[in-house]
Amino acid sequence: MGDESSRKIALLAAVWAACAWGQTTVDLRTQSKDVDFSTATSTRPFVTGSTLPGTCAVGDLFYATGAAAGANVYGCTSTNVWTLESGGGGGSGATSASQLTDFQAVRNTSTNLLIGSSCHAGTPCNARLGGVAYSFTAPASVNVSSGTGTLYVYISNSGALTLGNNIGAVCASGCVAAGGITAFPADALPLYTWTVTNGTLDLTGGTDFRAFLSTKDVNAGTGLTSTLSGGTSILSVDTTVIPSFAGANIFTGSDDFTNASSTAPNKTGTVSNLPSTCTVGQTYFETNAAAGQNLFGCTATNTWTQLSGGGGGGGGTISAISHYFPVGGGTNGGGTSNLWAWNFNAGGPGCTMADTGAFPPTAGTPADCQQSWYEGGANTDLASFSDVVPAGWTSGTVTFAIRYQGGGFGNAIQFKVAAVCLANNTPIPPTYNSVQTLTSVTTSGTNFYITSLSGLTMTGCAAGNTLNVVIARADTSGYAHVYGASLAYAIP
Repeated sequence: MGDESSRKIALLAAVWAACAWGQTTVDLRTQSKDVDFSTATSTRPFVTGSTLPGTCAVGDLFYATGAAAGANVYGCTSTNVWTLESGGGGGSGATSASQLTDFQAVRNTSTNLLIGSSCHAGTPCNARLGGVAYSFTAPASVNVSSGTGTLYVYISNSGALTLGNNIGAVCASGCVAAGGITAFPADALPLYTWTVTNGTLDLTGGTDFRAFLSTKDVNAGTGLTSTLSGGTSILSVDTTVIPSFAGANIFTGSDDFTNASSTAPNKTGTVSNLPSTCTVGQTYFETNAAAGQNLFGCTATNTWTQLSGGGGGGGGTISAISHYFPVGGGTNGGGTSNLWAWNFNAGGPGCTMADTGAFPPTAGTPADCQQSWYEGGANTDLASFSDVVPAGWTSGTVTFAIRYQGGGFGNAIQFKVAAVCLANNTPIPPTYNSVQTLTSVTTSGTNFYITSLSGLTMTGCAAGNTLNVVIARADTSGYAHVYGASLAYAIP
């Protein structure tokens, strides 16, 4: 009996040994306990490959061999959905900027890119542009559906998380899309690029551009200078190139103002405000001078000289010849005749003098010859005088000016004038040039006024001709007291 039992035990042991020797696959889940691989030469616990499997069950793990270092381990977080396990496991924390999760881009699925999965209210992702810090408290999601190209993920200069591309990719949430982008904008903060092939995110197509070290080079363009003070770049205007509003500027280039709506190159003011100092070449425009006699030039240190004719564009020196015609005797007589006598067809004395009972006069009308000119209706009264067009005049501007006094009633006075030149064999009566009307002036009391017309029409005139000027009132507002008139001929 004992020998029989021994034979059975030996036979059973041999069968077990044969079975054990023939088994090639071990189910560790059911056939092992407290497995210890600490002395194993190597271990490979994950499924590996360059492409994520199309299907998975919750808890599955996959090692992506072509992914960026530290971003290789994916876990199946729901049926057929792989999610990168941040940092790929480990417990020592990030050792490089690329391992940080702020704004990290992850291929969530073949058509979905997840950006900043760790950006939440409690752990915001912050970015600074210049002196402004922007905080992002939610992830961004990007979807692709077609096309081949590159996605550019960046923060724009306005602080927006932006997806730039030219393949029609869209932001599902947390960002804005910008079309036509084929490179990072120069003023953007780059984060990631990700390549897409035929509407699918490439498994190893991500490139990390996040950086914790950066600099910004400021190059001063034309007219600017740049200096560095600490960490601040200071831009200033280069006054050797760009004029300063309050500075002393010297222009050396070719400056063209032909398209300007207007120019005012001279200092302006009345003659009483003419600067007491000047340097040669400076100019001054006197606003209360007779028209055509406004411009003064500094011809020597602190010496102003009136520039007759106010400059000009004839290619030579412009001067002016002025003639003054005081009121004198006329057809209605009275008073003393003079060389440039006026002819009035209005009634009344030709010349009156004031008698104020004091010398020099202290009140009333100035002690000068004047003609009272009343106009209240049909503007039929007129006056005229003659001159000889001076030698050297060709076609320069002729300025007519009339000097008068208000009638003491605050009336508005306006004159009109016409001219004609008489040469040998000119028919009489001659045909005058077109009538020109001077500016209306509302007088005050008995104040003295000068009203001028720059550009008296001189058609048919030449040097040496007799010029006849006829004057009438264009208003009907009563009395004016005329003292005389003047002509200024611009001569090159």
